[in-house]
Amino acid sequence: MIIELIGPGAVGKSTIGPILAERLGIPHYAGQGFYGLNGEPLGAGQIRADRLISAVADPGLTIAALRIQGGPLRSRVSFALTTARRERFARHAVATGSGVFSSGPVHWLCQESTRYQRDLTGLLPRVVLSDVYVRLSADPEVVTRRLEGRGGKTESRVAEHPLWIDRYQGFADQILASIGRPVLAVVANGPAEDAADEIVTRLAAVTGREAS
Repeated sequence: MIIELIGPGAVGKSTIGPILAERLGIPHYAGQGFYGLNGEPLGAGQIRADRLISAVADPGLTIAALRIQGGPLRSRVSFALTTARRERFARHAVATGSGVFSSGPVHWLCQESTRYQRDLTGLLPRVVLSDVYVRLSADPEVVTRRLEGRGGKTESRVAEHPLWIDRYQGFADQILASIGRPVLAVVANGPAEDAADEIVTRLAAVTGREAS
């Protein structure tokens, strides 16, 4: 089973993802940042190489992403390479039969649609879809507290986050409706372990079988 967590920043994706994967006994994929396919830490040079490898592995998606994104060429290239990298992780999960994504291809489309205020659903036909999507949310005061606890978060970014959340949710509504896969809505105000346990219980009800 392939599961992807989606939701705006500070709702708990990167914290809940590894715990959920451990509960289910399946791999966890960060899908972004500084980790490889097997969860190994990668340096900046390795990440650049990994993005290029991903682009070569899926040139069709890379070109489509480059064309669909607006803005300066540098931003478009970065978007295309990152899109290809997340998709490579998704294909790896499909090949191995299971995985939990704390930041996968569909979250990436929601996030970048929000960032650039552009409809990126045109990339969905080229994206490997998960079996189930877990849509995480948290109360505004919880999100604010988490943001304030992160290093490098300025007051302006914290103040603007409610607008970011509203926009993200709007694009997520549109993208998830286009997918037509099961979606679990989970409020993650408390400990990540509690949210992971809730997801495990609800996965069995949605799929009719134990997630493994």
